[in-house]
Amino acid sequence: MSENEKKSKRRIYAEEGLLNAAFTLNGWFVKLKPAYAIDKMVFCFVKKNTKAAQSFNVYMDLDDFDIWMSDIENFRMKRIIDEEGKAKKTLPEAYKIVTGEKGAFSVGICKSSNGDGYVINGHGKKKENGKYTGDFMNAFVPVSYDWLRVTARYYKLTVKKHYEELSDLILLESSRQHNPAEGVQADPSDPSETSDAATENDNKTNNASSSENKNSKTDKDNSSANKQENDTKPASKPAASNKKLPEMAIDTMTKVCYDGKQYKFMALNPDGKELNIIVSNDTAQALGERFAEFRRACEEAVNKGNHIHVTMQYKNGTYKDSKTNKEYAVFYMLGIATK
Repeated sequence: MSENEKKSKRRIYAEEGLLNAAFTLNGWFVKLKPAYAIDKMVFCFVKKNTKAAQSFNVYMDLDDFDIWMSDIENFRMKRIIDEEGKAKKTLPEAYKIVTGEKGAFSVGICKSSNGDGYVINGHGKKKENGKYTGDFMNAFVPVSYDWLRVTARYYKLTVKKHYEELSDLILLESSRQHNPAEGVQADPSDPSETSDAATENDNKTNNASSSENKNSKTDKDNSSANKQENDTKPASKPAASNKKLPEMAIDTMTKVCYDGKQYKFMALNPDGKELNIIVSNDTAQALGERFAEFRRACEEAVNKGNHIHVTMQYKNGTYKDSKTNKEYAVFYMLGIATK
């Protein structure tokens, strides 16, 4: 965009990280700013011509806001609020969220008393340097129903990736706890974790059984010990923790995808050779937020036609495709050395 071209209102909102904004000539205005990292939607109320001296924010849980947006799209909100308007109700009732300490803050939507439009109503207090100051304020910002529909559209578009990340996390945790990875050969995850968990469950079973038949305790304990000894003999023993893991510089080519069992992506090595890389659930869990940031960076890079350069710690292995029953040479990412 050239300097002479005037930016559109929508582009300005996007650059400010806003879903939407509504203004009045001399009264209050409101900006809707997503805070997806903390699962909140922020209503920023500011009174015009006060240099933000009269302003406050109301934080709304994202799940509640999601319901509002769905009700806007299917016109359920319109029907309910229109009925409230016919009953001469001038403050939000059905669509009102009370939040903050001791329920001191609120935000809601109601029918306008001056026409066919709608009003966003906020109640709160200004916060400066981490402390609330001054008196509580009430803000009323008129909007049209089409304005609400536009807000819902941009919310649905932007929140999609956030909910996908949460869904991946749910799948990761459920798979890690209840559905161990299958079909992967030479899995670099520590086999002692699996065998220890299995032994612990065996011991619990033995203890419960001993209360019914003490004579069987010794046999079951021996059986559990034998099972632990067999389980802790891996087909391919991982590198010892006191040894430096091999490292390799790579340039990512794809997004990091989750198939319900592990994470996968493709990258180029320094020689330009394509590599299939797998990240086990245990490794992803151990890396925590660093891996989550890596995933987001890879996705952003793909969307922009770029790549991410990273040095990873790795281990060679094979992956068996359960559908084709074929084995493929892969690299298991064990850690991120540099970003």
